[in-house]
Amino acid sequence: MSVEIKNLSQAQAKNARESRELFQARQAGGVGPQASKAQAPANSAGDTVTLTKTAKRLNDIQQKISAQPVVDAEKVERLRQSIAAGTYKIDVEKIAERLMNEEI
Repeated sequence: MSVEIKNLSQAQAKNARESRELFQARQAGGVGPQASKAQAPANSAGDTVTLTKTAKRLNDIQQKISAQPVVDAEKVERLRQSIAAGTYKIDVEKIAERLMNEEI
């Protein structure tokens, strides 16, 4: 995909290209935090980005959630054992109540 931006200097285009390549390398896991600082392109325009406390907090939460397993393995094992032992009980009233409260 190609995007043409008017009034973009060669230096700005090179900086954008280097930033994109660095981002893609980080996404691929090939560049660590220390290495990325050394390889970061020079910012000739002097622009800076400052994240708010809320944005930093959201980023921290996202990283913690990403580190969590998708499936609760302990719960799955408990259910598997109770089914195998024949002690798993199905609460039909609870299921019916939730089905009735479900929005269609």
